[in-house]
Amino acid sequence: MYQKRLIILFWVSIILVICIRYVLSIPPQIAKSESVEAKVVITTFPSLKQDNQIIKARVISSENASIVVPDQNIQILTSLYNTYQRGDVLEIVGKINTSGFIFYPKINKISSQTNKIIELIDRFRLSIETNIRKYIPEPHSTIVEGMLLGTSRSLPTEIDQQFKTTSTTHMLVVSGFNITLITLLVMNLAGFVHRKIAILSSIFATILFVVLAGANPPALRAGIMAFIVLIGQLLGKQVETVYTLLLTAAVMLLIDPQLFNSLSFQLSFTATLGVTTLPSYIKKFIDASIKLSKRNLQTIKNKYFESLKTRLSENQFLVSSANYLKEELSSTLGAQLAVTPLLTKTFGTLSLIGPLANIVVAWTVPIIMFLGLTVGLLGYISETLAYIFAFLTVIFTAYFLNSVSFLSSIPFANLHDIKISWMWVGGYYCVIGLLIIKYTEHKK
Repeated sequence: MYQKRLIILFWVSIILVICIRYVLSIPPQIAKSESVEAKVVITTFPSLKQDNQIIKARVISSENASIVVPDQNIQILTSLYNTYQRGDVLEIVGKINTSGFIFYPKINKISSQTNKIIELIDRFRLSIETNIRKYIPEPHSTIVEGMLLGTSRSLPTEIDQQFKTTSTTHMLVVSGFNITLITLLVMNLAGFVHRKIAILSSIFATILFVVLAGANPPALRAGIMAFIVLIGQLLGKQVETVYTLLLTAAVMLLIDPQLFNSLSFQLSFTATLGVTTLPSYIKKFIDASIKLSKRNLQTIKNKYFESLKTRLSENQFLVSSANYLKEELSSTLGAQLAVTPLLTKTFGTLSLIGPLANIVVAWTVPIIMFLGLTVGLLGYISETLAYIFAFLTVIFTAYFLNSVSFLSSIPFANLHDIKISWMWVGGYYCVIGLLIIKYTEHKK
């Protein structure tokens, strides 16, 4: 009893401190567009659009303390004329709107705060990106870059809309969903190799992915969450995995309370939590469906059919493959169920075809990432091999694009102008919370 009270007191204290930190970190409210002059540092790679680029930056100092304050995050919309990198220190003069956006300010690059490690990572990443663009045609190269490197480049409007309709846009950016998929692909190899080898391979794949994504904040957050889950499974402490994940999120929020407002953080957290807890229930549903199908098939009396059933059940490769597909399906659907309310609330759309679309194409994401990385590396070794792997990559990206295109064309695939309150979102996650409690109790 005393231990439970101590745990409750601990979590109440953490939540209270986070709330206080969040309130104190809220930037000044801007009632209208105001002139601003500030020194800022670019925190992540610019997002390149067709006619402009969006730069995310953190304020270092400001001449207008009542408008922007040090450590405040802002976004800058500017032309493609100049190239900017993470770590560049800029002097900007312009007008900031109520959303913290500065449109086409005067920009003067004065220095760079990039350390040697980050600079090395960025060079490696740029070399991979250059080869991908050289050997893989558009729009396939944009798909590969988004999945593998987190590069944000514009797709044609029609294709971009298809991704929104099928709720698969999150697969093209660095988030917990992508990292979850790559770690799960390797983890599910446990059906073919020793479990510890699969987990250690997943940890290596997670670290490699974070490095390729430039070790920028969204990739680091998602990577840390995936890393914690994998370490928990490696130590055989599945019960503590959920609590450790919650503690990791709490520490991140203590360091930067404004992550509350970050969709990337929210998706990373909910996707990882969904993959950790929901697949066990989805697998139960799949197993129940299989049992029902078997019961119905038993009514069929045919010697050839009976012989086929026996041979299939005795084939270890097919059994292992079926188990792998079940794991992949349940994990993908678990992540999708977890992020759907956030995507609906944020973008005002509900993709009815989304769960099916994610199941149909999610399995290709880690394969595309692996092939894209291979192309990026082979580009400096052998052009012939690079083109061969580029061809293989395009096969999977073409499947990805065509599947999304076909599913988005289905009538009523997506509902628009959906307005839901945070109360409904909270209720949804309360249900998931109850499932998590049952999950942890069952593991005990």
